[in-house]
Amino acid sequence: MKPITKTLVTLVLFLLTSVSLQATSTDSITADGASFVLREIRYGRIEAERVARIPNGASPTGTSGVLRKYEFMSLTDTIPAKLNVSFGAELILESPEFLMVPLKVVWKFPTDIVNPMNKKYHQVSSMSQGVTNNLMFFSYRFDEDYEVKSGIWELEVYHNNKLLYSRQFFLVRDI
Repeated sequence: MKPITKTLVTLVLFLLTSVSLQATSTDSITADGASFVLREIRYGRIEAERVARIPNGASPTGTSGVLRKYEFMSLTDTIPAKLNVSFGAELILESPEFLMVPLKVVWKFPTDIVNPMNKKYHQVSSMSQGVTNNLMFFSYRFDEDYEVKSGIWELEVYHNNKLLYSRQFFLVRDI
């Protein structure tokens, strides 16, 4: 095999492997007699316009952000561990039916986050209502210095205690 052909074959195999590892989807789930599949569209570092902060006692900061719009700055699982950095994933619930699907969204931290009130958090979770065939977006933003933790952060999405989606992000200082 010629060197250029061998390089092209290797590149194609690498790209196919990369795509299959990055694409995350679930088996078909049935809810109220209709089925759906949760599929990942994209993930990575984002810039978002936050229009409000609402109380959330389950969060280390005591609030959650309400976003109007977002833009992916880089499609990657390696994220700078810095103040004001946001990262997340865009997903879709695909179904031939219109469904409102209750989802539990969980962010798992690499180490405990301890807020100024000395309360420890190893994860934060919230409920969300997914609507089939509409994009959903889940993100985390470092608003406070004490939240910034390097290591593996994990986003999980559940329906009726069944894990539908999981994505790991590698938060790294000095990138």
